[in-house]
Amino acid sequence: MSHLGNLLELPEGSRLTGVTLHDVGIMPRHRWMAAHLQVVLLPETAEPSASAGALSVFLPEVFASVHGTSPDGGSWAAFLLLPRSDRQVILRDVIALAPLRRALGLLGLDEAAARSMPLTGKALQGMYWQRDTPDTDSWPAEEMLLGLLVELTGVPLKDAVEFAARSGAEWAPSGQRKRLVSLLESWSVE
Repeated sequence: MSHLGNLLELPEGSRLTGVTLHDVGIMPRHRWMAAHLQVVLLPETAEPSASAGALSVFLPEVFASVHGTSPDGGSWAAFLLLPRSDRQVILRDVIALAPLRRALGLLGLDEAAARSMPLTGKALQGMYWQRDTPDTDSWPAEEMLLGLLVELTGVPLKDAVEFAARSGAEWAPSGQRKRLVSLLESWSVE
């Protein structure tokens, strides 16, 4: 199973139905920067795409949202947030989960159905090392998260890294990001 799949703690047979990347503007390219993964188990009557879209509007610094269904008929949504300040990294879940709980309350959804976990730069790098991926030590958190999203769609992480790191005419960190995004785009049209 993918690293994000394990962190989502979804029942066996759960299905990913959508991935949305959100514009976070220009991010500082610090490898140590933490991210937050937030997961919401939605009521059976909720449509996962609409719920993820509505919730993401309320979340500051949301980098990506994903959603899907569970074999029992339930659905879920998850959000990857990239904090911009040291204060948010230090306070972790306290600051990161507050907007999501507020959004759930505004939408009439159960606030207790949400959980958050910090993903430090070191933890992200560890996920890559476990898959024996080449030369990702200098990747910023944003690109590491993109690689993990690609892995969530079924592409082995090592293959995604090798594709992203291909040198060529457009080789540059932005070219690396573009290649990871292209892998996500190819999943969305399959």
